[in-house]
Amino acid sequence: MTCQKCSAETQDPLCWECLGKVRKILLDLREMIVELQLQVTRQSKGAPAVGRGSGDPVLPFDVHASEVFDDLIKTLASWYGGVSEVDPLVLQGLDPVVKAHKLVDWHLRHYITVSRFEDGGLYFDDLRGILGKSMHAIGRRQPKMRLGECTCGRPVQARADQKAVACACGVVWGVGATRAAHVAQGAEQLVTAREAAQLGEISGRQLKPGTIQTWRRRGRLRSEGKNHSGEYLFRFGDIVALARS
Repeated sequence: MTCQKCSAETQDPLCWECLGKVRKILLDLREMIVELQLQVTRQSKGAPAVGRGSGDPVLPFDVHASEVFDDLIKTLASWYGGVSEVDPLVLQGLDPVVKAHKLVDWHLRHYITVSRFEDGGLYFDDLRGILGKSMHAIGRRQPKMRLGECTCGRPVQARADQKAVACACGVVWGVGATRAAHVAQGAEQLVTAREAAQLGEISGRQLKPGTIQTWRRRGRLRSEGKNHSGEYLFRFGDIVALARS
């Protein structure tokens, strides 16, 4: 049979590469939980509501982001419900943010099982759809760079314009200091071309992912394999050496 998303030969509804994409979507959705809640409570810039004077504060509530957050929970819960006997969760009475985290973490443990049902392609589409809605709701533009893995096991990412970012467990990471440490000490760290470019300037030169890929194709930069999304991985020290040469 062929993969329902990319037509690759596979014995299951989704091939291994598309399963990697499902995992990446779920990791992105986990980040969206906090960002959507921040958007929900962001101060509105619209006109005052009927019955309030111009000097009265505007209610800090984003209706659209709230609806998207509800859809995120419903989407994750609908697929959990189909196999709820596998690693059952207690969700009733939980705070919505806690419930969302429990659901997305459950999917990260069992996405391969869910993807092997005959409608695995629909599972992929539903997750990708709610991720797109979430990104639109928060107006995300800048890609995020990976800062590392928190002590709780969650991956930590941040935009270049952020000074600090909090993991879902509450640990706060300083973006600038962490990025500087990567540049100074992360020679052995494996990064994608996109992640290397997001670390910023190297010796006054702003790297581009396309430049790094060109080095690879021309044999100047050795790849260390690929990540779960199919992106080439490189030793960060090798990239720095080429940028400085």
